[in-house]
Amino acid sequence: MTNQQMIALDTNVLVRVFVNDPDSPEQNTLARNLINQYEFVYISQVVQAEFVWVLKRRLKFERSDIVKVLQIIANHQAFVLENKERFLNALELYKNNSADFADYLIVNYAQTNDCQFFTFDKNLLKTKNISIFSP
Repeated sequence: MTNQQMIALDTNVLVRVFVNDPDSPEQNTLARNLINQYEFVYISQVVQAEFVWVLKRRLKFERSDIVKVLQIIANHQAFVLENKERFLNALELYKNNSADFADYLIVNYAQTNDCQFFTFDKNLLKTKNISIFSP
């Protein structure tokens, strides 16, 4: 892939690809037109985490709706996800548990590096089928 075929997006552009911002209709159009000009759109791990945070905290999306959007991104051939396996693992945990998506990305990094993971996050400690410890 050459740089002319792939672009990377900041979180604020990615949000406008998926959500109509009534205060910035021109930015919605610009974001969608931009991704249609390129074959691939790279989404870094940081943008993945920020994107979910914006959908949940600022735009008040329900968890089930966030999961649907993340599944669209995961399954669309144009989106190139940094650490796609970690993204998919975090998505599966997020879909079936109560902690934040970013927390599941962090847990995934610990597991990938064969580390025990410690947290005070009560929702994260309730996660089933993974080893998480309280200090």
